[in-house]
Amino acid sequence: VAKEAADIVILDDNFSSIVKSVLWGRSVFTNIRKFLQFQLTVNFVALVTAFVGAVVGGVEPLTVLQLLWVNMIMDSMGALALATENPTPDLLKMRPHGREESLITPRMWKHILTQGIYQLFWMFVFLYALPEVIPSRYALRSSTEIYREECVGHTDNVFNATQTADYCNFMGYCGFPKGDAQSSECLLKGFWQSQGNASVPGIQGQAVCSYYAGTVLPANATCADNGNLITAQKRMDDKLQDWKDEDRYKSTSVLFNAFIMMQLANEINARRINDEYDFFSGVLSSPIFLGVIVVTMGLQAIIINFLGAFFKTVVLDWKEWLATIAIGMGAWPVSLLVRWVSRTMRCHEPRNKTADDHGGQHHGEAHYPPNQVVAEPASASAANAETSRA
Repeated sequence: VAKEAADIVILDDNFSSIVKSVLWGRSVFTNIRKFLQFQLTVNFVALVTAFVGAVVGGVEPLTVLQLLWVNMIMDSMGALALATENPTPDLLKMRPHGREESLITPRMWKHILTQGIYQLFWMFVFLYALPEVIPSRYALRSSTEIYREECVGHTDNVFNATQTADYCNFMGYCGFPKGDAQSSECLLKGFWQSQGNASVPGIQGQAVCSYYAGTVLPANATCADNGNLITAQKRMDDKLQDWKDEDRYKSTSVLFNAFIMMQLANEINARRINDEYDFFSGVLSSPIFLGVIVVTMGLQAIIINFLGAFFKTVVLDWKEWLATIAIGMGAWPVSLLVRWVSRTMRCHEPRNKTADDHGGQHHGEAHYPPNQVVAEPASASAANAETSRA
């Protein structure tokens, strides 16, 4: 009769089973919150970066394959790392979670926003400031610069050396299609001035055919040289976007690598969601978490060094690797500073406020109403032993 009337039946007649079930239940709830804090940060940064990149520059900072890799880190590996964290006895000292309690607390939002702002700062630095600060490696060449620098090497197998030099000059310096025909570097200018014309005509066929004919021809003039020039222009136009993309990949590869490093660092930050300082505690005793970090780092190195053709990246040198790893690790002091400020501010708040007024409970700290003595469960030691075995 007692069993039928009871809500819970202890099958092994051991009260520690209830303690253990509470412990694991709280652990699952806390791990879900850890994953949400990590996931929302990644989503926030990726969405803002993609939106700003598309609106401001008309380019995608992260390619489709890169976003798929980020999604794998966020959903699969992130869930595997954070959801398999073992429970600790400190969870028994926390207040019970109410049915109406939000999954995302104000403290979690604070960490999501601060980490998101930190990451966005570096994303925009790599996207917009890096080409200006270090132009020797990351500068984005204009179409005119690309025509002048790449033309000879990509049209010399179509025409002879003299023709190639002429055509590249026309394309890069005479305005057909890049440059200015009035420039002293334009070969056509000297000829047309010698014919009594102050400027080179804007009609390509007339300008080029007259140059090779040695006399001024009508506007509708045609010649083989102009046909060859059109062929060279098509070849350059076909490769122009590829060259622009290759220039941009130098900075976006650093951006992509730094983004992954920041997610790995923030994954460790997310192990503690209530302003605790010890987010490294227990990392070495969590083989799955360590395995996820190592595997992610290894796969990222393979992507950068060997799969650039698919992921639209270039190989990074040791300085770039060191810089991106350091930027990723910078998420830790930022998180510690935020936790210290938050805890310091709470210390100066009125003492009659409870933990629930602040959106959560310190992990590992018990907050009870004044003058109330709460005894630790007699079977806590048993739970500790069970947790150790787990």
